[in-house]
Amino acid sequence: MLVIGIYLLVNLALLYALPLPQMAASKLAAADAMQVVFGARSGQIVTALVLLSIVAVVNAALMFTPRTLYALGRDGLFSTRAVVVNQGGTPVVALAVTVLVATILISLGTFEKLMAIYAFFAVANNIVLIGALFILRKRSPDLPRPFRTWAYPFAPVGVLLISIALFVGFIVSDTRDSIYALMMLAASYPIYRLTKKKSV
Repeated sequence: MLVIGIYLLVNLALLYALPLPQMAASKLAAADAMQVVFGARSGQIVTALVLLSIVAVVNAALMFTPRTLYALGRDGLFSTRAVVVNQGGTPVVALAVTVLVATILISLGTFEKLMAIYAFFAVANNIVLIGALFILRKRSPDLPRPFRTWAYPFAPVGVLLISIALFVGFIVSDTRDSIYALMMLAASYPIYRLTKKKSV
């Protein structure tokens, strides 16, 4: 609730400081709003803070992405080499694959393009996950569930509808990057089939 409250307050502050057309055209609304309120130097401060926060995002990605590949390898959905860990418990092969793919992606385009493709996949992933919730409930109604979805089915249906609307919005507003994301998804499928075949 605290995070939601802070997020809403920040957005209200941005709407108060910037006219809506200016915010829509801005690449970094927080920096523009700070510049309006405190002057030119404040925009640089906000940009520095945003760049600093990206370090935390990169850290999180380098923590969870290799472990996702590890879990996929363990379940036979990726190469079994992904389950190799070092003495500290770090999945080294999965980490190396993550770094390799990240390096390739960095060389393919700008930061804005990568973020657009990431946002496309993030929303698509939400749609798939929420859809899987309904399918799992239907196929395996008697499975033990230590954690149950709040206000089922209304809450997940609401989030699913919002995610679908965002997904359609991404495609309409940024069709080119959406096509790039779909091409990457299509290119990854043969790799998935190859690694799955080797792991069987």
